[in-house]
Amino acid sequence: MAAKKGKTITLKVLVDKQRNRVAFVESGEDFVDILLSFLTMPVGNIVRLSRTQKQPCGIGCMDNLYPSLEDFDSKHLDKESLKPMLLRPRNPSEAICKKLKINIDDT
Repeated sequence: MAAKKGKTITLKVLVDKQRNRVAFVESGEDFVDILLSFLTMPVGNIVRLSRTQKQPCGIGCMDNLYPSLEDFDSKHLDKESLKPMLLRPRNPSEAICKKLKINIDDT
């Protein structure tokens, strides 16, 4: 079977082992774009995506809040369309994030 060829991102890190700190980091523009794209993701998407992982990570009270919203009856909202908007919020930078080498958001 042929191995899948993935995209790579280069990252050079200089670590001060005596102080256990990162002294210097050098990377290409792709890594910086991906890192900054995390800041544009709505928290609802982060919680939803983290729940689908093999080892889900806990994000404080969001672990309880998101399932509660899933079970919430839509009749208590002004419009039926509000619940899907809350569960799957749109990223304001969605068009820019689609151009990145790595797409973690499934929208």
